[in-house]
Amino acid sequence: MKKIFTLLMLAFAAQVTFADDVIASYTFPDQSSITASSTVSGTKCTVNYAKIGGSASNEKVLDGKYYHKMTNATSAWIKITLASGSFQAGDKFYATLYSGNASVDGFYFKTPTTGNSKTITYDKDAENTLVYTLTDADINEDGTLTVYRFNSNCYVRHIEVTRASGATKEDPTTEFTTPIDGFKLSAGTSTGQTVTTNSDGAVTYESSNTNVVTVDASTGALTGVAVGKAKITAKTASSSTYSASSASYTVYVLSDGDGTLENPYLPTDLRYLSETYVPQYVDGDEGPVETKVMAWVAGYIVGVYNSGVQDIKILTGTTTTQGTIGLGNTAGETVGNNCVAVQLLTDSKVRADLNLNENGGNLGKKVWVYGRVGSFTTSSQQVAGLRHADNYSWDGVTVVPELTSITNISVYDQKADGKIYNLSGMEVKTPAKGVYIQNGKKFVVK
Repeated sequence: MKKIFTLLMLAFAAQVTFADDVIASYTFPDQSSITASSTVSGTKCTVNYAKIGGSASNEKVLDGKYYHKMTNATSAWIKITLASGSFQAGDKFYATLYSGNASVDGFYFKTPTTGNSKTITYDKDAENTLVYTLTDADINEDGTLTVYRFNSNCYVRHIEVTRASGATKEDPTTEFTTPIDGFKLSAGTSTGQTVTTNSDGAVTYESSNTNVVTVDASTGALTGVAVGKAKITAKTASSSTYSASSASYTVYVLSDGDGTLENPYLPTDLRYLSETYVPQYVDGDEGPVETKVMAWVAGYIVGVYNSGVQDIKILTGTTTTQGTIGLGNTAGETVGNNCVAVQLLTDSKVRADLNLNENGGNLGKKVWVYGRVGSFTTSSQQVAGLRHADNYSWDGVTVVPELTSITNISVYDQKADGKIYNLSGMEVKTPAKGVYIQNGKKFVVK
């Protein structure tokens, strides 16, 4: 049910400073066609905004003062960051608005979600002021404040937040001391997590994706539901002394893949491994050199690396990019950060066969790819993924092209010891479905 708040009419044209201590204030400029998205300095705060004003048609003028339209329901927003401290429950929020032709207007706080509106009934063709007392639910986890428009005719001029004298609370220190950044799905439930905080508010836990991992709200114990990743957040409630606070980290639920062709890693497994991989070094003839950790990953081709962003761009059409492909756990994955980038080396057969510029039909196909675990640099960005894709397979059996380590099998020829090796050069005691080498010769187990 929507809340209706008190309508305050300003008695004079000059900007009014509201009661109590002003902790944040910003007035949009009296000019037409302001920059539609910007970061600006306000009083005791920084203000970021997007899709506001931007043209003469997106402004209203009353008594020489400009009111700038929020031009989109979900992507037009204003975010306020305090120069010191955080917003807290009990702070008073004021917004000076112009009615346009709407009868009710105001804002959504934190997310533009139905039922989360803070509105007033307008006096049409006049300046109006929304007054609202913030709750913990309105404040972002990092202590900032974000508002979205309520109505398509929302024109904003001034935003201000005040705090009652003597109502300042301390910002607590809250952090995970034993985060669980990865565990296998087959492990079931992990141990509880430890959070250190000086707050006396109650601590509760949340998972951003309960389809991947659930968390006990009181103990923080994690239970894997499916392979993937989620953000785990610990929140401390507001108390008489401390403001609400939170701490978060990303946890990966991993498959039982071991990086072999017959039991490859999934894309989210590889993303976890490449993000947490610390190169190992051994002494060589010319000093310490990095050891290569080679592995197979199997996933669906869902896109390419998006230049300039550490993410995977989901394709909606053709692309000229040939240097990378993005793999997801499923063919329908649409979230780039749930995918892993695979580096396709110039002039290689792997690149020629897998790049989406020349092979658009590969989009949505499952592929096995072999290369080095670890991030790589492209367009001056570090990307988590598989470096130097040396080989691939469409069926998990036939390798194209053949692995260099398999082509140069003189070590195995010399031994002729009857042992069985997989395509990664690892000894296998009981071969499952796949391609193997014995006494220098390949054979297939179907």
